[in-house]
Amino acid sequence: MSLDEGNVSRGAGALAGWKCIFLANGFTGVPQPSGGTTHFTEVASAWLADGLDLTVQTCASGVENLRLERYEGPVLRAPLDLGNGENLVKVVLMYLARMISVPFVLPWRAPRALLYGTSDLFCDTVPCFLRRVLGRERTCWVNCVWHLLPAPSIREGSRLVNTLAFLAQRFSMILIKSAADLVLVDNPVLRDQLLALGFEPRRVFITAMGVELPPRPPVPAPRYDACYMGRLHPSKGVFELLDAWEKVRRSVGDATLVIVGTGRDDVVRELEERIRSRGLSGAVEMVGYVTRERLDEILCSSRVFVFPSHEEGFGISLLEGMAHGLPAVAFELPHYHDVFGDTVQTVPEGDVDAFASAVVRLLGDDELRWELAERGRQLGERYTWHSVADGEAEAIAGVIGVPEADRRASYG
Repeated sequence: MSLDEGNVSRGAGALAGWKCIFLANGFTGVPQPSGGTTHFTEVASAWLADGLDLTVQTCASGVENLRLERYEGPVLRAPLDLGNGENLVKVVLMYLARMISVPFVLPWRAPRALLYGTSDLFCDTVPCFLRRVLGRERTCWVNCVWHLLPAPSIREGSRLVNTLAFLAQRFSMILIKSAADLVLVDNPVLRDQLLALGFEPRRVFITAMGVELPPRPPVPAPRYDACYMGRLHPSKGVFELLDAWEKVRRSVGDATLVIVGTGRDDVVRELEERIRSRGLSGAVEMVGYVTRERLDEILCSSRVFVFPSHEEGFGISLLEGMAHGLPAVAFELPHYHDVFGDTVQTVPEGDVDAFASAVVRLLGDDELRWELAERGRQLGERYTWHSVADGEAEAIAGVIGVPEADRRASYG
């Protein structure tokens, strides 16, 4: 089942009469932008605009991140919150505190409760699982899964952190598979991965990410030759991006790159040190987190979007860049063809030389750049947040309409 297959004419009105609670307890700091956060805040805002009874349950740092995402709806705070997570131990304790305390603020007396788990972190899935199991026919549980983590041995970063994250996600997969009424994924490859883990096909729905289409202002003189936007993490290919940019500069001597996004302090420091040590200080600008308005300015004043990520669920950053009319270069990932077709210039994952060559080609070929830019804008017009929100509402309504005896999970 996918977004394109459903009838979305009724939209969120199909969920009238249900108390909708979005659980979002995975924040560890501010700002912490992500595609998943943008997704649930846009869907929640669209449903609120359609008149649904909806609340986002989150933590203290979540409240601040919701404000940055311009979410203006009701918010319910976790009663026990240990603040932000500066290290692994603090993050684990923080998530445990939220997991234990959140069930106490859920609306147990609501005649019909729709729980929307915004992540597969256990601080979201365990409260949803408990409410679903104990609530039975009075509860519907929908959970988002945007990406399955690879084995710790092949993932960039700390082996300990990667192992704990992998095991925690697999624990959540057990809960979701056994009790969730509907699982939202954002690409067919991920759906196939969940089916291989034993998920029922009828309970996995392919939704999408969306984009807020920018206006078409007069094109300013390019300030940057390329722009990266995303989380600063080894899995996003940010270190390979610097390697590639060194090679780009050998062909285009004055090429400039802007990096938009935040990450762990150690990753940011390492990036800054590599920029200095390689003599790229005048060629690479790190601007950190920026407002929506500033981001639009940066994208509109760039020539190419670069995104060498090794792990993506959908690739909302790519969609955002292309919707702004930027041709994009990315490492090839299994689902990109299904989502983006031929609008992205892809190269083999990890091939820094090919990545740099693709960027150089785009910078030197105005006709190709404009052709890809137009394809990207057209793709962005297909993925509006309103259509995404309506499609999910219809999929959930289809599950709600099934008798409890038929939709009960394996725990029943």
